Amino acid sequence: MSSPRDQLLQTLAEATSQQPERIKLAEVQLKQWEVVPEFYITLLEIINDKSVDVNIRFFGVIFFKNGVDKYWRKTAKSTINPEEKAKIRSQLLSFMDESHNQLATQSAVLVSKIARIDFPNEWPDLLQNLLSIIHSTMNVNSAILIQKRAILTLHLVVKALCSKTFGPDRKMFEQIAPELLRNVASIYVEHTNRFFNMISTSNDIVNATDLETSLIALKSIRRLIVHGFQDISKVDETKAFFVLAFDHLQKFYTLRNSSQDTSSPIFELLDSKVNLIGKFYIELQKLRPISFIMTPGSRDVIHYYWQLLVMHKMATQPYGTEKILIQALLLLKGIIRKSSYNQDIKESEDLRISDAMKILEEQILTQSFVESFAELLISSYLILRKEDLVMWEEDPEGWVNFDEIDHWEYQIRPCAEKVFTDLITQCRDLLSPKILKLLENAALTQSDNLLVKDAIYCAVGLGSHELYDVLDFDSWLVNNLLIEAANNDPRQDWIDYIFIRVDEWDFDSDGFVPYLDRAITLLTRLIGEVEQFESRLKILNCLSLIVERMDSQIAPFSEKITNLLPTLWQVAQSEYLFKPAILVILTKLVQALWEQSVNLHEFIIPIIQYSVSPNTEEHVYLLEDGLDLWLAILENTVECTPLLFNLVPAAIGLLEFGSETLKRVLRIIESYILLVPEMIVQSYSIPIMDAFTRLFGDLRPEACRAIIYVIDVTLQACPFGLLKESIISTGLLGKLLNTIISVNEENPYVLVSYVSILARIIINDPVFFLHFITIASQQYNIQQEDLLKKVLETWLDKFDNIGHPKQRKLSAMAFATLIATTNSTILGFLAQFIGVWCDVLSEVKESGGGDALVYWQEEYVGKNEIDDSDASPETKRKRALLQRDPIHTTNLIHYINLKIGECEALNGGPEMFRQKYLSRVDNTLLDQLKGLMNV
Repeated sequence: MSSPRDQLLQTLAEATSQQPERIKLAEVQLKQWEVVPEFYITLLEIINDKSVDVNIRFFGVIFFKNGVDKYWRKTAKSTINPEEKAKIRSQLLSFMDESHNQLATQSAVLVSKIARIDFPNEWPDLLQNLLSIIHSTMNVNSAILIQKRAILTLHLVVKALCSKTFGPDRKMFEQIAPELLRNVASIYVEHTNRFFNMISTSNDIVNATDLETSLIALKSIRRLIVHGFQDISKVDETKAFFVLAFDHLQKFYTLRNSSQDTSSPIFELLDSKVNLIGKFYIELQKLRPISFIMTPGSRDVIHYYWQLLVMHKMATQPYGTEKILIQALLLLKGIIRKSSYNQDIKESEDLRISDAMKILEEQILTQSFVESFAELLISSYLILRKEDLVMWEEDPEGWVNFDEIDHWEYQIRPCAEKVFTDLITQCRDLLSPKILKLLENAALTQSDNLLVKDAIYCAVGLGSHELYDVLDFDSWLVNNLLIEAANNDPRQDWIDYIFIRVDEWDFDSDGFVPYLDRAITLLTRLIGEVEQFESRLKILNCLSLIVERMDSQIAPFSEKITNLLPTLWQVAQSEYLFKPAILVILTKLVQALWEQSVNLHEFIIPIIQYSVSPNTEEHVYLLEDGLDLWLAILENTVECTPLLFNLVPAAIGLLEFGSETLKRVLRIIESYILLVPEMIVQSYSIPIMDAFTRLFGDLRPEACRAIIYVIDVTLQACPFGLLKESIISTGLLGKLLNTIISVNEENPYVLVSYVSILARIIINDPVFFLHFITIASQQYNIQQEDLLKKVLETWLDKFDNIGHPKQRKLSAMAFATLIATTNSTILGFLAQFIGVWCDVLSEVKESGGGDALVYWQEEYVGKNEIDDSDASPETKRKRALLQRDPIHTTNLIHYINLKIGECEALNGGPEMFRQKYLSRVDNTLLDQLKGLMNV
């Protein structure tokens, strides 16, 4: 029999063949093996074996990389064992002399993925090992390849580490950043100086190795400085590099522009170097705006980029300059946004914000600069270019749609529009008179200057929110714009006008009613006339907004809209953005129609089924909007039609998708339980509880709490007798119990919600609870009394973690329910129970019926908050459920009295009970309870 390595090698060869049948069989075999011990170390040995075909090795490293995502974390199912991981880590860096670029890059990515999980706890020497490889190969010509691979790997590891945003991870990165920066900066300087020395002795750049290596090092430096230092203006190394980078920016930009061959690798490297330094300054200013301003040399950087904008106007840009000019605009956009400086001070209160603002206002955003900047933007960057005019002439509908795509960070004119908007917002008083003067002059402009007039009109539109009190827009519209637009096709403008007016914050829906029929008729007709997908999408979004703002007033016109949608759904097969828009408008229609939306079920429910099915190609695009539509249907229906009920298995299946959609899916299951509790429990209790059981332990505390909430609603809404079997047979109750008694392994925040479920069960059926404890004690192989004692001790120990008064009352009621017994273990906790009762009774003064206003805080609906006539069907169901909750209907004083009486009767009467149990309780505590009970 061949060895495991040979078998794996043969299977990998099959997986890289060109025959689908062989590939499929190989993939099945690999899937079976990937959970077997020693699989990944064997796979790594094959990847590193240069005698193996490179295609097989490349496939292997991709497979390994995907396996890290599935099996490397300790919490993963079938996780790779620690011994195998240690072997893997010891061999991961052996690819440094790999000659195949793509294979080496993927191997470096593999190292970074594992480093993100294991560094520093499991792999503390990773960075030092990489630095050692790099330093040992400096000035060694035969080791250039090894050095390049090591620097690339270091860059990817730094990139992975700085992507971890959790507090301790960020702090760890800041601790390692200074030493790493010193090492990587020395590597960068060494190779950059070599490059400059080379070109100083020769006009031709014959060797790009130093340039390429320094570029990779610069990528690491950018992330180290941006993410590894709170204030670069106070650290010598970061201040020095800030100035050095500016010097290099000027030199590389000059070299780039002097390059004759713009398609050469050298030009691409120089261009990448200039763009990377620009990205460094932009990110630094965005994340650390005060620190950026306070760093020596920052004003030189700002002035340099400003001069680039002045020098290279739209008509005079050298090849490939647009990206650099966009960076200049982005940097200046960040500089002029004064609000960002206030955000930065919250994180670094020791920074001198007053000094930074003084520099900003007195040395950068001066009146002359602001006016010059506005003039430059209008005259050179908001103006339409030749290619804009050609596209407008050939395809006006397409040009308008392209112009509205949100790509402003990558296109120079949209970017300039965003910058101008920020500029006039920040400098309104300075610019308003100037814009009005330009507008007056534009009215006199002749036809040969129409592009300038268009740019001025664009500026007025962008600044409309700042000009509203100095410009009479209605008069300008009637006397100027309508006259000028009289000979143009008004459809696009009309749609925009409707959208803007309906989207206003003070929109008057009653005032729009007389125009509603006409607007809906025209929009539904127009959507059939336009040809481009983007135009249809714009019209659909306009309709969607009208439905949302008109709410129930849209009901008489809903049929016109819904009649459109089946055809649009069918023709949108290849447009993945269009179907979500249909789902959105359907959701808004359902929310507007409330109970009447049941008439749409026959059309909508198959669409929901399609949208949420993992088997459809478009599932990834439709899932979230499909879930929103599903939830809206449930919230606004008064009956569960067979079609709607048949969707329940799909919701249960979606629980397996985890945290991304879990919140919505849980809301959907909760809605079903509120709508038809007994039908759900009788048909699907076991699969639902089984899914919950499997989810516990693999989710964040917030997600666990969300599941617990649904279980809590289920216990309130359904007859408890229908739930007994499912919560035991699925292991749900056992998992909750195990979590409670293993308190040190669980977040106290989650534990509090777990004990609330026990409290509900005890109040419903204390005998069932004790029966379950007996079953569980047999599984744990301990005495029933010991397990019961452990549960109660943990519960009482964590009682002070319970914050909400209603949850505290729930525990108090559960303890009162438990004492109606002869069980000596339970009654041994009587003093602690009395302490809890005293705490709860002294905190809240209940009404005679047992309710209190504080119990309604943080609920979906307040007790007297809304009129039922204005509530959705589900809101009414939730409110009705809350009003039946024992927390709101049980007077705690009466309940405790009742249960004490039952306990006395079971334990030989009041005198016997007092002698046997109450005598052990401190008299002060008893007196306090008596005082509270007699209020």
